Amino acid sequence: MGRPKNLDDYGVARRKLARVQSKDEEGRLKAAGTYGVDAYTAPSTTSVDVPKHQHFGPLIVSCEHVDLRPLPDSIVVYGDERCQRIALEAPVVPRAEVIDELFAAVHGGIAPLHDESWARAAPSRSVSSRCARARSSAMCLSALDARDTSTTRNN
Repeated sequence: MGRPKNLDDYGVARRKLARVQSKDEEGRLKAAGTYGVDAYTAPSTTSVDVPKHQHFGPLIVSCEHVDLRPLPDSIVVYGDERCQRIALEAPVVPRAEVIDELFAAVHGGIAPLHDESWARAAPSRSVSSRCARARSSAMCLSALDARDTSTTRNN
């Protein structure tokens, strides 16, 4: 979680999935690798790498005059006139918001946002619907204009 991947491990998940014979077997394979189960591999505690935010692959949010590309350590802002890279502080604990939400639910009596209903609806949340919500947000430009940038390149 939030650590650089070993390039020698490239394709491991695809090779495992290629051997799967049914949807049930695929479900068992995926479930076996989740937290708390036998096949789960915990992040290394001996790594000297600074943890970064989790990254699940390419994502670009297109706004009217800017495109945003989140990365594990920054957000790249592609504007009409220039490209900026906004550095993000390294997380003290990767996915701390998950632990905070669980703690608030257990000890604070606050209903979790990510509950069973949310989890069951997850497959129906399409990328296009999420993009439409992000695009309609007026926060894109105002939030970025207020931030300092670590690198600026004029086009």
